[in-house]
Amino acid sequence: MERAVVSGATGMIGSALVDALTSAGVQVIALANPNSARSVQVEHNPELVTVLPLALEGYAGFAQCADLLGLPNCEVFYHLAWHGTLGPARADEALQQENVAHALDAVRLARAFGCSKFVGA
Repeated sequence: MERAVVSGATGMIGSALVDALTSAGVQVIALANPNSARSVQVEHNPELVTVLPLALEGYAGFAQCADLLGLPNCEVFYHLAWHGTLGPARADEALQQENVAHALDAVRLARAFGCSKFVGA
């Protein structure tokens, strides 16, 4: 694998995955919520990591215009971004339904990146 996309790159699992991928020499496009205070957790290796500030809510629109941006083709899309993973939000049915819709947007975004594999958690 030469290139991968990681959504939720500022989370605990996402940042560890970015580190593991770059340690193996894989170029990573790290999708990070621009409002995340944890963006410093994403490895900023300009040769291997490109941080793309993009929240879950922006996946659908970005996928629609991605052809115009000349994005590099990637092999795998790791979808780790999710709202409401802690506390009472985990039981918020409306929020979790939004997450499912965002996951479908992530599948479309993976296609825009040319990914042949999609890994969701």
